[in-house]
Amino acid sequence: MAPTNGSSYLGLIHQASTGWQEGATQQLASPLVAGTSYSFTIDLANVNNSDPSSGIIPGCAECQIWGGFSPCDKNTLLWSSGNITPYDTWQTHNVAFTPTQTFTYILIQVFSLGCTDGPYILVDNIGPITPSNVTASITLNNNVLCLGGSTGQATVNAVGQNPPFNYQWSTTPVQNGTV
Repeated sequence: MAPTNGSSYLGLIHQASTGWQEGATQQLASPLVAGTSYSFTIDLANVNNSDPSSGIIPGCAECQIWGGFSPCDKNTLLWSSGNITPYDTWQTHNVAFTPTQTFTYILIQVFSLGCTDGPYILVDNIGPITPSNVTASITLNNNVLCLGGSTGQATVNAVGQNPPFNYQWSTTPVQNGTV
């Protein structure tokens, strides 16, 4: 199978009977922060070529993304692709997750779903892991009684990334704070 872009890709096999399970670990330049939503894309294919000499036996398999604290650490499963089908076809997957802990490593690994003992997946074009944006909604609770007064009340709800959030209220003088 040709790569989806460029001249190479990563191949991963899982032989459950021997305990052999391949993956690739990357130390992150910036940690994945607990409570922050992240996303990226990854191209995956499940290979239908049988090669008994190398242990490749086509079968159902998924790609798993793990968060960890050291190379090959599988502390928390962040995402799984589900069974990669059809065979021999590249598919772009949108990966999205929100870790419950702050991780410094990520592991990409093949996992056999049990229908054969040697499924082999291909991984290509892993996009950059990006945090989601913060979105805020404002609800007006009470209007100001007199122009220029300070009797009004509003509620702000912020979602995304990792609180606390900084704010700046456009008043005279300007008010700053965190929520």
